Amino acid sequence: MSAIDFVVRNDAGGLQRGQVSGKGADANIIISQGEDVSLNLERSHVMSYARQGSALQVMLVDGEIITIQGFFDANGAAQNQLFLSSGGQLAEVQLVPGDGNLMLAQYVDSDSFGKWSPDDELYFTQIAALPADGIEDAQATMMAAPLLGGISGLGGLGAAGAAALGGLALVGGGGDSGGDGETAVETDGGTATETPDEPDGGEGGTEGDGGDTDPTDPTVPTDPTDPTDPTDPTDPTDPTDTPDPIEPHDPGDTPVEAPELPAVEITGGTRAQDHVVNNADYQDGVTITGTGTPNASGTVTVGTVVVDMTVDGNGDWTIVIPATDLPSGEYDLPVSATVTTEGGTITHTGTLDVDTLAEVTFSADTVETDGTVNFVEESDGVVLTGTTQAGSTVAVTFGGSSYNAVVTGETWTLNVPAGTLPTGDLGTSVDITVTATDNHGNTATVTDTLEIDTITGVTITPIAAGGDNTVNAAERTAGLTITGTAEAGATVVVTMAGYAHTVTANASGQWTTTYASTEISRSEFKVENVTAVATDAAGNTASAAATVKIDTEIGVTITPIAAGGDNTVNAVERDAGLVVNGTSEAGATVVVTMAGFSHTVTANSAGQWTTTYSKTEISRSEGKVETVTAVASDAAGNTATTSATVKVDTEIAVTVDTSDVDGPDAIVNFEERKDGIVLHGTADAGSTVVVTFNGYTHTVTATSAGTWSSNYAVGELPIGNVENNYAVTVKATDTAGNTATTTGTVKLDTWVNNLTHPGLVETDDVVNKAEASDGITLTGKVEAGSSVVVDFNGLAHTATVTGTTWTVTYTGAEIPQGTYDAAITITATDAAGNVRSITDTFVVDTDVPDAPGMEGIGLYDNGVRDIAIDNTDDSITVHSYNSGSAGTTLIADNGDRYLNGRTGELEFGFDNPVVDGKQLIVTATDDHGNTNSTLLVLDERSTNVVDVTATGIDGFNVGAIDLTFADKSTLSLTKANIDDLSANDNVLVVHGALDDAVTFQGTATMTGTEVIGGETYNVYSVGGDSVLKIDDDIQFSTTI
Repeated sequence: MSAIDFVVRNDAGGLQRGQVSGKGADANIIISQGEDVSLNLERSHVMSYARQGSALQVMLVDGEIITIQGFFDANGAAQNQLFLSSGGQLAEVQLVPGDGNLMLAQYVDSDSFGKWSPDDELYFTQIAALPADGIEDAQATMMAAPLLGGISGLGGLGAAGAAALGGLALVGGGGDSGGDGETAVETDGGTATETPDEPDGGEGGTEGDGGDTDPTDPTVPTDPTDPTDPTDPTDPTDPTDTPDPIEPHDPGDTPVEAPELPAVEITGGTRAQDHVVNNADYQDGVTITGTGTPNASGTVTVGTVVVDMTVDGNGDWTIVIPATDLPSGEYDLPVSATVTTEGGTITHTGTLDVDTLAEVTFSADTVETDGTVNFVEESDGVVLTGTTQAGSTVAVTFGGSSYNAVVTGETWTLNVPAGTLPTGDLGTSVDITVTATDNHGNTATVTDTLEIDTITGVTITPIAAGGDNTVNAAERTAGLTITGTAEAGATVVVTMAGYAHTVTANASGQWTTTYASTEISRSEFKVENVTAVATDAAGNTASAAATVKIDTEIGVTITPIAAGGDNTVNAVERDAGLVVNGTSEAGATVVVTMAGFSHTVTANSAGQWTTTYSKTEISRSEGKVETVTAVASDAAGNTATTSATVKVDTEIAVTVDTSDVDGPDAIVNFEERKDGIVLHGTADAGSTVVVTFNGYTHTVTATSAGTWSSNYAVGELPIGNVENNYAVTVKATDTAGNTATTTGTVKLDTWVNNLTHPGLVETDDVVNKAEASDGITLTGKVEAGSSVVVDFNGLAHTATVTGTTWTVTYTGAEIPQGTYDAAITITATDAAGNVRSITDTFVVDTDVPDAPGMEGIGLYDNGVRDIAIDNTDDSITVHSYNSGSAGTTLIADNGDRYLNGRTGELEFGFDNPVVDGKQLIVTATDDHGNTNSTLLVLDERSTNVVDVTATGIDGFNVGAIDLTFADKSTLSLTKANIDDLSANDNVLVVHGALDDAVTFQGTATMTGTEVIGGETYNVYSVGGDSVLKIDDDIQFSTTI
């Protein structure tokens, strides 16, 4: 068969075009839900339609099958549309279920190609053809035959049945009941279908048979008016027409006998024979057998696999499909056997069932939950289980034996009794093989290894405990280590004296634990039991036991050493030697040590020991206490130590300590003398001590600690202002009559022997404004080594003392402003702690006089000859300076003053007139040297600008500028100018008139007004503490 064109259109309008033939993989068209399929076929090319699962099989008259995969859903309902198209015609194939898998088809024609249609893409303009020999005649004859005549399952419908079914055509496929499928036969006389398993069905129609000859039916072939009537003598196609060379009944032809119909049937290897292909069948090749027309040939199609088939002379055929051509697994495939002879083509269908797989699972890891069988678990029996397919049989093999498991549903179980599995230590295992055989004879095998651990062990290494299996006191303190062996990883619980330790054996099977001293009892001799219980990872247990002795006690004593009955060795007793004795454990070795000499003795059976020290082993000393130790050791190695003391007094000594008399400086000062003093020292305990100081003698007794002290009252000490050393004599006598004498010195210093005030402050005991601004320095004399604190008006400063001179400085900021008498207090403390204070006073006057107020000038042709100012008690000086040069000239002083009785003003005349270009500075000085000056501005012919930066002003405290006596003066000021003019208070007063102008460069904030000399002045703050006061008649402005 030639390839058949097809087109697939999806629901988005996308197209897929291709070709398909009825053989091999290309016989399949795979589609998705909602897609349309159009085949380039005539209706007469289709012999039958059948559903196989979700696939639609289209069997053609030439025996080929086209399979459309995915045409039906899981419930067998069509979810796609099928069209046939040829020569520009398109028909929709509407399918309804028939018997079994058969589908009945009804064709619905669409318009001819060329008229617009939404299905234009599905049209084929070429005429479909099946070029196999004889197909065209068979098709034409098939279309002329009754469609439904003699169809099995329709009874005796015949032509009436076809009429009742309207335009339906019968199609065939494999059946689910009665027989294995349908057989379709194509002959020259028409088409017939039969069900081999249902022999009662009707026969297929033949030419001229199976229909009425209603003369009114335009389709009746004998209707003389029907142009298609083959017996119509006017029909050019009439086969009875004499000129027709192919008319079989043409009188001019030789009669030819019609060929016999072919036969084919599937008789073995399919579902109809209750056969399922298992894995053995599959591996040998899938075999299908059948019968048919002897010596005929054809094909067997299984799914998409097509195998050529030849019927032998006995009418039998067999085909074998290699395993490589079919997949393994569980599935079914449609089977069709087709035979073609000259008498036509016949097909028989069936179903191939394949099941090549069996299933079984087993995991040893889940046995006894952990995959290991221990002793207890093996003793109780072990359950093995897994899964398999329902209906399978399961055999479990291990240890050379096989056991049948119980299968329930999809679970298999084998109860293994105790004693069946092997036993052994960690590392023992058994391979378990499980084989399942399903109900089709397929087998599956799984093997896993089950771990066996039913044996464990534990040992305790002999407990050395110092090598003698006895724990002594030192070994108890260090702790007792117990070791042993067990299975690697096993947990070992070690118990001794009620204390349980849990440890784990290492990878080498070694375990160890240490008992602390608090877990080991103290005893002189006791046997302790030690047990070890091991539990391995599989849960097996084992135990071991051992013993250890405990001997931790020993004692030793020293009998109190008499040494003449007073525990003191004097010179006579030293010469006689010293006996030391005591007790210990019988047989113990006792080492007695005194003063570095050791004696080794052994305690007798009564536990007593004794030793004697000679005089050469006893040192000469003055009340020295010797320590005697005794260390005893018993056979277990325990030791005990005790000690005692003995006093050796063959000498006597006495001391006096004056280093801390009334303080750490060893000097008694004025205050300390008031309480008296205490003299002290050392002497043999109990000695009599006689102390003599300043002619006074005291007798005291040395304490048990070997110290003595004596209090001397103030009346027994030197009086007055003293700085001197006084001797002390001390004599001691001990109880043995030994004597010793010593001397010492006590120093008394009871006053500060030098302190003076600073003398004249600032040379005149007056501090004026300028001197206060610079600060003041005070100085005086004091005793060397003293410290000095000076208090000035409540402000205390510590002075610097160099040798015998003290100095202190107060800054200008620390000197209060104003006029007052300042009091100072100078307090000195000498090295002995004596204190002395003196006071002094001086005058502070920081109040400066008012700047002189100008009342007039004497202006003559040749210059200014005199000035008048407000009367004042202050001393007045007048200086002139040249605006363009440095330096000033004194032109008048207080001796030139004249009080005008009429005006009450002071007048000053000048020897020489003040000429053009010069300015005047009038200064008032009070009694303490404070000054304040007025810059008196005079007319200059060349300029009316006032220069406040002229060097002639330097050195004056200018508190006022008077522009009154100069015409149209112009003055420019800055904050720096104001601050530079006067060091007094940074306040500048400017006098003037309406024709004067003052400009301030900067920010000037008016804070109020002030009346000066009956005139109103505006007051401006110009930054910081700087203030500008300007006569309100003056023209004032600011610039920034």
